[in-house]
Amino acid sequence: MNVEMQVILDQLEEENLGIRKKAIEALKKWEYQLELEDACLLLEKAAEIKPLCEDEWDNPSYALVTAACIFIHEDMVPVIE
Repeated sequence: MNVEMQVILDQLEEENLGIRKKAIEALKKWEYQLELEDACLLLEKAAEIKPLCEDEWDNPSYALVTAACIFIHEDMVPVIE
């Protein structure tokens, strides 16, 4: 896993709203193609993360899915399902 992406994953689970917001913004700007395994990991992580607040922007799962979908491959279908 890319070191930068691992930092973002760790920040998404922070209780501190500012840190989570920074991580979500970084995912929205993510432009680097991921390895298939990494993209699948992001999708799995998206299913695990529970929202920590009610704010509409604070949706780490959506941000992870969006970043993972930069790389689309048929092997991702079972993970998405």
